[in-house]
Amino acid sequence: LLEAGAASPLAAMLLSPGTGSSEVVAAVLECLSRLADSGLTQAQRAVRNVGAVPHLIQLMSHQDGRISRFATSLVSSLCPGDVQNAEQLFESGGLVLLSEQLDSGDERAQLQALSALSQLSAEPVQAHAIVENGCLTSTLQLLEHPNQELRAYAAITFGNLCSAGALTPAQLQHPSVLPHLVAMLSSSNALAKGPAAAAIASMANQPSLRQSLHELGGLPGLAALLELDVETSYHAVQAIAQFAADERFRQVLPEAGAIGPLAGLLSSPQPHVQHCALSAVANLSFVPSAVGPLCQSGALTVVGQMLFSHDAAVQTMCLTTLCNLLGGNAASADALLQVGGHVALLTQLSSPSPDAQSQAAMSIGHMCRHRPAVQALLQAETVPLLSHLLHSPHPAVQLQTVYALGALAAEEEAA
Repeated sequence: LLEAGAASPLAAMLLSPGTGSSEVVAAVLECLSRLADSGLTQAQRAVRNVGAVPHLIQLMSHQDGRISRFATSLVSSLCPGDVQNAEQLFESGGLVLLSEQLDSGDERAQLQALSALSQLSAEPVQAHAIVENGCLTSTLQLLEHPNQELRAYAAITFGNLCSAGALTPAQLQHPSVLPHLVAMLSSSNALAKGPAAAAIASMANQPSLRQSLHELGGLPGLAALLELDVETSYHAVQAIAQFAADERFRQVLPEAGAIGPLAGLLSSPQPHVQHCALSAVANLSFVPSAVGPLCQSGALTVVGQMLFSHDAAVQTMCLTTLCNLLGGNAASADALLQVGGHVALLTQLSSPSPDAQSQAAMSIGHMCRHRPAVQALLQAETVPLLSHLLHSPHPAVQLQTVYALGALAAEEEAA
């Protein structure tokens, strides 16, 4: 039938006044549907050439259930992937009908509608039109539907809407949407987690929204995503870094299970992921209850290696982390010595930055409270470097230098 060109006359019959009988219309739609299953491109072209999409959209709301189902199925299959058919779908109000199908409670109709939306939403222009026609809330609700196929299509659609930038901050933050986003972080629907994390990362820089996300229980879900694929973990660590920078939430991040995964991301081959993880770890190092878990996680070893970086921002975060961790747990200096991190600290004593010099001297002073570290520091010519800083014009540098030399001398004398 396809080779004989039957698709075009069948499509044209939909526009013919003579095709008035419901039985005839249903039969025509069924034939077109079967032809579309065998040759989608030919069926799309046939419908496009005769301009049948608007009529198919009208038939979606036909009182005869058989006709409406066939029409919805054809719209779902023939419009995605065909620019002209898709444009006619929008212009004829087809998206409104698809939105109604999502709310129908009929799984078959919902599946057909979401199948179409999952493909249409891949194009940014179409993604914006989908949101404008009221499909967002229903799509979010279907992310938790018992039907696995429905959940998958809803996840694809939502992911496309996020990727296309079709959702405004106001929409994402609305009370009808935000709880769905947080729920998706911990849902069984793996396809929804990445887009949800991306949406939350985009709003986590706002203090009021961090509070809302915390109250909705979003932190454990975000922490769990730190261990997923690269893209999802990046969005999650972006959000976690914002929470770690907020003194209100630093205390709860260890309880949310964030420390181990964050320490793991310090070794990420992706610089942007590593940078966000380091920022979060540096801020968490100010929390006394986090010092022990951070040391046990191996974070200090990686941070010691990262201190050799030539990036000034990375150096600053590393020094902050080392100073806090060594101050809270001097015995952790062993991990730093294993990777030569004490050499990197000594290098920072010659930094042009007074802050870096001060933090490096303080870290060395903390290390000296752990006797095995004293010998390594003495062998590395630490005393001459510190003595030079006694002539610094900066009082903070002088103060920390005196602290380090005093700690070094006390441990050497005790030994």
